[in-house]
Amino acid sequence: MDALTFIKNVSLEESKNRKVRLLPKKILVVEDDTSMTVLLGKAILDIFSDAEIQWAASLEQAVTQLIQNTDIGEKVPYDLIIADIFLEGNGTGLDLWKVLGGTYPNIPFLMISSLSQDQVVAAVPEERRKSLVYLQKPFLFAQCKQSIKNILPE
Repeated sequence: MDALTFIKNVSLEESKNRKVRLLPKKILVVEDDTSMTVLLGKAILDIFSDAEIQWAASLEQAVTQLIQNTDIGEKVPYDLIIADIFLEGNGTGLDLWKVLGGTYPNIPFLMISSLSQDQVVAAVPEERRKSLVYLQKPFLFAQCKQSIKNILPE
Protein backbone atom coordinates (compact mmCIF):
# COMPACT_ATOMS: atom_id res chain seq x y z
CA MET A 1 0.00 0.00 0.00
CA ASP A 2 1.42 3.37 -0.96
CA ALA A 3 1.52 6.36 1.43
CA LEU A 4 -1.36 8.22 -0.20
CA THR A 5 -3.70 5.22 0.04
CA PHE A 6 -2.65 4.66 3.66
CA ILE A 7 -3.41 8.30 4.59
CA LYS A 8 -6.80 8.17 2.85
CA ASN A 9 -7.70 4.94 4.66
CA VAL A 10 -6.60 6.25 8.06
CA SER A 11 -8.50 9.50 7.53
CA LEU A 12 -11.59 7.61 6.41
CA GLU A 13 -11.41 5.28 9.43
CA GLU A 14 -10.90 8.21 11.83
CA SER A 15 -13.87 10.08 10.39
CA LYS A 16 -16.07 6.99 10.84
CA ASN A 17 -15.07 6.72 14.50
CA ARG A 18 -15.29 10.44 15.27
CA LYS A 19 -18.61 11.77 16.48
CA VAL A 20 -19.86 14.73 14.53
CA ARG A 21 -19.98 17.83 16.71
CA LEU A 22 -22.90 20.00 15.74
CA LEU A 23 -23.03 23.68 16.50
CA PRO A 24 -25.01 24.60 19.62
CA LYS A 25 -28.65 25.46 19.04
CA LYS A 26 -29.27 29.20 18.86
CA ILE A 27 -32.62 30.12 20.40
CA LEU A 28 -34.31 33.49 20.88
CA VAL A 29 -36.80 33.73 23.75
CA VAL A 30 -39.14 36.73 23.64
CA GLU A 31 -40.95 36.90 26.98
CA ASP A 32 -41.52 39.71 29.48
CA ASP A 33 -42.43 37.54 32.49
CA THR A 34 -39.31 36.70 34.50
CA SER A 35 -40.68 33.48 35.98
CA MET A 36 -41.60 32.26 32.50
CA THR A 37 -38.13 33.07 31.16
CA VAL A 38 -36.62 30.95 33.94
CA LEU A 39 -38.90 28.03 33.06
CA LEU A 40 -38.21 28.34 29.33
CA GLY A 41 -34.47 28.62 29.89
CA LYS A 42 -34.43 25.51 32.07
CA ALA A 43 -36.50 23.56 29.52
CA ILE A 44 -34.15 24.54 26.69
CA LEU A 45 -31.00 23.72 28.66
CA ASP A 46 -32.43 20.39 29.82
CA ILE A 47 -32.68 19.40 26.15
CA PHE A 48 -29.67 21.22 24.69
CA SER A 49 -27.11 21.79 27.45
CA ASP A 50 -24.90 23.92 25.21
CA ALA A 51 -27.69 26.01 23.67
CA GLU A 52 -27.02 29.68 23.06
CA ILE A 53 -30.09 31.47 24.40
CA GLN A 54 -30.77 35.13 23.68
CA TRP A 55 -33.47 37.05 25.53
CA ALA A 56 -35.84 39.87 24.67
CA ALA A 57 -38.85 41.29 26.53
CA SER A 58 -40.43 43.16 23.62
CA LEU A 59 -40.84 43.06 19.88
CA GLU A 60 -38.39 45.96 19.61
CA GLN A 61 -35.74 44.14 21.66
CA ALA A 62 -36.27 40.97 19.61
CA VAL A 63 -35.73 42.84 16.34
CA THR A 64 -32.61 44.49 17.80
CA GLN A 65 -31.28 41.06 18.86
CA LEU A 66 -32.01 39.73 15.40
CA ILE A 67 -30.17 42.58 13.67
CA GLN A 68 -27.18 42.50 16.04
CA ASN A 69 -26.77 38.73 16.02
CA THR A 70 -27.35 37.81 12.38
CA ASP A 71 -24.31 37.13 10.24
CA ILE A 72 -24.40 38.33 6.65
CA GLY A 73 -25.47 35.49 4.41
CA GLU A 74 -26.88 33.46 7.28
CA LYS A 75 -29.96 31.60 6.07
CA VAL A 76 -31.63 31.47 9.47
CA PRO A 77 -30.34 33.47 12.44
CA TYR A 78 -31.99 31.17 15.01
CA ASP A 79 -32.81 27.49 15.23
CA LEU A 80 -35.95 28.38 17.18
CA ILE A 81 -37.83 31.44 18.40
CA ILE A 82 -40.12 31.14 21.40
CA ALA A 83 -42.38 34.14 21.95
CA ASP A 84 -45.23 35.15 24.19
CA ILE A 85 -48.06 36.94 22.44
CA PHE A 86 -48.41 39.79 24.93
CA LEU A 87 -45.12 41.65 25.41
CA GLU A 88 -43.79 44.94 26.68
CA GLY A 89 -43.67 47.70 24.08
CA ASN A 90 -45.75 48.26 20.99
CA GLY A 91 -45.88 44.86 19.33
CA THR A 92 -46.91 41.31 20.03
CA GLY A 93 -45.33 37.92 19.54
CA LEU A 94 -47.76 37.37 16.66
CA ASP A 95 -46.47 40.56 15.01
CA LEU A 96 -42.93 39.22 15.32
CA TRP A 97 -43.96 35.86 13.86
CA LYS A 98 -45.75 37.52 10.94
CA VAL A 99 -42.79 39.79 10.11
CA LEU A 100 -40.13 37.10 10.48
CA GLY A 101 -42.23 34.58 8.58
CA GLY A 102 -41.87 36.73 5.48
CA THR A 103 -38.13 37.22 5.87
CA TYR A 104 -37.16 33.88 7.43
CA PRO A 105 -39.94 31.40 6.63
CA ASN A 106 -37.83 28.45 7.80
CA ILE A 107 -37.32 29.56 11.41
CA PRO A 108 -39.41 27.35 13.68
CA PHE A 109 -41.58 29.43 16.00
CA LEU A 110 -43.22 28.39 19.28
CA MET A 111 -45.91 30.83 20.36
CA ILE A 112 -47.02 30.84 24.01
CA SER A 113 -49.90 32.68 25.65
CA SER A 114 -52.87 32.29 27.95
CA LEU A 115 -55.23 32.86 25.01
CA SER A 116 -57.20 29.87 23.79
CA GLN A 117 -55.97 28.08 20.69
CA ASP A 118 -59.11 29.21 18.85
CA GLN A 119 -58.35 32.87 19.62
CA VAL A 120 -54.79 32.53 18.36
CA VAL A 121 -55.80 30.64 15.21
CA ALA A 122 -58.40 33.32 14.43
CA ALA A 123 -55.65 35.98 14.50
CA VAL A 124 -53.48 34.11 11.99
CA PRO A 125 -54.02 34.17 8.23
CA GLU A 126 -55.39 30.82 7.08
CA GLU A 127 -52.48 30.09 4.72
CA ARG A 128 -49.98 30.40 7.59
CA ARG A 129 -51.81 28.43 10.30
CA LYS A 130 -49.97 25.18 9.66
CA SER A 131 -46.61 26.78 10.44
CA LEU A 132 -47.68 28.05 13.86
CA VAL A 133 -46.90 25.90 16.90
CA TYR A 134 -48.84 27.06 19.95
CA LEU A 135 -48.54 26.18 23.64
CA GLN A 136 -51.27 27.53 25.90
CA LYS A 137 -50.43 28.82 29.39
CA PRO A 138 -50.51 27.55 32.01
CA PHE A 139 -48.54 24.53 30.86
CA LEU A 140 -46.49 21.89 32.58
CA PHE A 141 -42.70 21.90 32.38
CA ALA A 142 -42.87 18.52 30.60
CA GLN A 143 -45.28 19.95 28.00
CA CYS A 144 -42.90 22.82 27.33
CA LYS A 145 -39.95 20.46 26.87
CA GLN A 146 -41.98 18.18 24.60
CA SER A 147 -43.07 21.11 22.42
CA ILE A 148 -39.44 22.18 22.01
CA LYS A 149 -38.36 18.59 21.25
CA ASN A 150 -41.12 18.25 18.65
CA ILE A 151 -39.84 21.34 16.87
CA LEU A 152 -36.10 20.68 17.33
CA PRO A 153 -35.30 16.99 17.72
CA GLU A 154 -32.18 16.28 19.78
